[in-house]
Amino acid sequence: MLVAGIIAGLGVITGNQILIVGAKLVSPDLLPSCATCVALVGRQIGLAARSFVTLLTFSGTVTLALQRRIGSPSR
Repeated sequence: MLVAGIIAGLGVITGNQILIVGAKLVSPDLLPSCATCVALVGRQIGLAARSFVTLLTFSGTVTLALQRRIGSPSR
């Protein structure tokens, strides 16, 4: 996740869209995203559900970790 963030950050700083898209390729959530899509197209509901739960779990964990590290936005 750190490497993907660094690559995406460099892409934003330099204005290079290729780097921003390339950051997704090294992101750890690429496999669950692809697995969910392929399973849905192949009508494999069990696999789609498992990969989607994996994706949600990963995203939720990262969100909670960042919220703890950065803090909640004040209103």
